[in-house]
Amino acid sequence: MKISRRTIQALLILLLLIISVSLLMVMSEKNAMQKRVDQNFVEAISDSMSGLSKDYSMLSNEEKIKNYYQTICGLKNAQNCFHITSYKEKEGMFEALNGLYIYLLEYDHKNNDYEIEDKSYIYDTIWKIVGQPENEELTTEFNSFIENKKKILNNR
Repeated sequence: MKISRRTIQALLILLLLIISVSLLMVMSEKNAMQKRVDQNFVEAISDSMSGLSKDYSMLSNEEKIKNYYQTICGLKNAQNCFHITSYKEKEGMFEALNGLYIYLLEYDHKNNDYEIEDKSYIYDTIWKIVGQPENEELTTEFNSFIENKKKILNNR
Protein backbone atom coordinates (compact mmCIF):
# COMPACT_ATOMS: atom_id res chain seq x y z
CA MET A 1 0.00 0.00 0.00
CA LYS A 2 1.45 3.29 -1.13
CA ILE A 3 0.65 6.52 0.68
CA SER A 4 0.26 9.51 -1.55
CA ARG A 5 2.33 12.61 -1.20
CA ARG A 6 -0.78 14.65 -0.44
CA THR A 7 -1.70 12.37 2.46
CA ILE A 8 1.79 12.72 3.94
CA GLN A 9 1.64 16.50 3.59
CA ALA A 10 -1.78 16.60 5.25
CA LEU A 11 -0.52 14.46 8.14
CA LEU A 12 2.56 16.67 8.55
CA ILE A 13 0.43 19.81 8.57
CA LEU A 14 -1.88 18.25 11.16
CA LEU A 15 1.12 17.23 13.28
CA LEU A 16 2.56 20.75 12.98
CA LEU A 17 -0.74 22.24 14.14
CA ILE A 18 -0.90 19.89 17.13
CA ILE A 19 2.68 20.75 18.11
CA SER A 20 2.02 24.49 17.69
CA VAL A 21 -1.08 24.39 19.88
CA SER A 22 0.78 22.33 22.49
CA LEU A 23 3.65 24.82 22.48
CA LEU A 24 1.27 27.75 22.93
CA MET A 25 -0.39 25.97 25.85
CA VAL A 26 2.98 25.31 27.51
CA MET A 27 4.07 28.93 27.02
CA SER A 28 0.78 30.17 28.44
CA GLU A 29 1.15 27.91 31.49
CA LYS A 30 4.74 29.06 31.97
CA ASN A 31 3.63 32.71 31.94
CA ALA A 32 0.83 31.95 34.40
CA MET A 33 3.28 30.15 36.72
CA GLN A 34 5.70 33.08 36.54
CA LYS A 35 2.90 35.46 37.49
CA ARG A 36 2.01 33.24 40.47
CA VAL A 37 5.65 33.19 41.63
CA ASP A 38 5.87 36.97 41.30
CA GLN A 39 2.59 37.31 43.20
CA ASN A 40 3.91 35.07 45.99
CA PHE A 41 7.03 37.23 46.18
CA VAL A 42 5.00 40.44 46.48
CA GLU A 43 2.69 38.83 49.05
CA ALA A 44 5.70 37.79 51.16
CA ILE A 45 6.95 41.37 51.10
CA SER A 46 3.45 42.59 51.93
CA ASP A 47 3.29 40.24 54.93
CA SER A 48 6.68 41.49 56.01
CA MET A 49 5.87 45.15 55.64
CA SER A 50 2.54 44.81 57.44
CA GLY A 51 4.61 43.94 60.50
CA LEU A 52 6.35 47.29 60.15
CA SER A 53 3.23 49.31 59.46
CA LYS A 54 1.82 49.07 62.97
CA ASP A 55 2.07 51.80 65.57
CA TYR A 56 4.20 49.98 68.13
CA SER A 57 3.41 52.52 70.86
CA MET A 58 -0.15 51.16 70.86
CA LEU A 59 0.86 47.48 71.03
CA SER A 60 1.58 45.14 73.88
CA ASN A 61 5.01 43.56 74.05
CA GLU A 62 3.58 40.28 72.73
CA GLU A 63 2.08 42.05 69.71
CA LYS A 64 5.39 43.83 69.06
CA ILE A 65 7.20 40.49 69.07
CA LYS A 66 4.59 38.95 66.75
CA ASN A 67 4.85 41.84 64.28
CA TYR A 68 8.63 41.85 64.47
CA TYR A 69 8.85 38.17 63.59
CA GLN A 70 6.18 38.57 60.93
CA THR A 71 8.49 41.11 59.31
CA ILE A 72 11.48 38.78 59.51
CA CYS A 73 9.57 35.73 58.23
CA GLY A 74 8.07 37.67 55.33
CA LEU A 75 11.53 38.90 54.30
CA LYS A 76 12.90 35.37 54.45
CA ASN A 77 10.00 34.05 52.36
CA ALA A 78 10.57 36.79 49.78
CA GLN A 79 14.27 35.93 49.65
CA ASN A 80 13.52 32.23 49.23
CA CYS A 81 11.54 32.78 46.03
CA PHE A 82 13.42 35.84 44.70
CA HIS A 83 15.70 33.92 42.32
CA ILE A 84 12.76 32.38 40.43
CA THR A 85 10.81 35.64 40.09
CA SER A 86 10.93 37.97 37.14
CA TYR A 87 12.89 40.33 39.45
CA LYS A 88 15.84 37.92 39.63
CA GLU A 89 18.07 40.15 37.48
CA LYS A 90 17.71 43.00 40.01
CA GLU A 91 20.48 42.03 42.44
CA GLY A 92 20.17 45.38 44.22
CA MET A 93 16.65 44.43 45.26
CA PHE A 94 17.86 41.12 46.69
CA GLU A 95 20.69 42.89 48.51
CA ALA A 96 18.19 45.35 50.02
CA LEU A 97 15.92 42.56 51.26
CA ASN A 98 18.84 40.51 52.54
CA GLY A 99 20.49 43.52 54.21
CA LEU A 100 17.25 44.41 55.97
CA TYR A 101 16.76 40.79 57.04
CA ILE A 102 20.27 40.57 58.52
CA TYR A 103 19.90 43.96 60.20
CA LEU A 104 16.64 42.90 61.85
CA LEU A 105 18.17 39.65 63.08
CA GLU A 106 21.11 41.57 64.56
CA TYR A 107 18.73 44.17 65.97
CA ASP A 108 16.77 41.48 67.77
CA HIS A 109 19.94 39.91 69.11
CA LYS A 110 21.27 43.21 70.45
CA ASN A 111 18.12 44.99 71.65
CA ASN A 112 15.28 42.63 72.48
CA ASP A 113 12.89 45.59 72.48
CA TYR A 114 11.35 44.84 69.06
CA GLU A 115 10.75 48.52 68.31
CA ILE A 116 12.44 49.06 64.99
CA GLU A 117 13.78 52.54 64.35
CA ASP A 118 12.93 54.28 61.06
CA LYS A 119 10.06 51.89 60.32
CA SER A 120 8.32 54.42 58.07
CA TYR A 121 11.40 54.98 55.95
CA ILE A 122 12.03 51.24 55.65
CA TYR A 123 8.40 50.55 54.78
CA ASP A 124 8.18 53.30 52.15
CA THR A 125 11.53 52.51 50.58
CA ILE A 126 10.98 48.76 50.29
CA TRP A 127 7.70 49.41 48.47
CA LYS A 128 9.43 51.91 46.19
CA ILE A 129 12.13 49.34 45.42
CA VAL A 130 9.50 46.72 44.56
CA GLY A 131 7.53 49.23 42.48
CA GLN A 132 10.63 50.56 40.70
CA PRO A 133 13.04 47.60 40.47
CA GLU A 134 15.06 49.30 37.73
CA ASN A 135 15.90 52.23 40.04
CA GLU A 136 19.38 51.15 41.16
CA GLU A 137 20.01 54.49 42.89
CA LEU A 138 17.13 53.79 45.26
CA THR A 139 18.45 50.33 46.18
CA THR A 140 21.98 51.65 46.59
CA GLU A 141 20.73 54.41 48.91
CA PHE A 142 18.70 51.91 50.95
CA ASN A 143 21.61 49.48 51.18
CA SER A 144 23.82 52.31 52.47
CA PHE A 145 21.15 53.24 54.99
CA ILE A 146 21.00 49.64 56.26
CA GLU A 147 24.80 49.38 56.43
CA ASN A 148 24.91 52.58 58.51
CA LYS A 149 22.18 51.20 60.80
CA LYS A 150 24.24 48.03 61.28
CA LYS A 151 27.33 50.03 62.14
CA ILE A 152 25.42 52.11 64.69
CA LEU A 153 23.92 48.95 66.13
CA ASN A 154 27.31 47.25 66.44
CA ASN A 155 28.82 50.31 68.16
CA ARG A 156 26.19 50.25 70.94
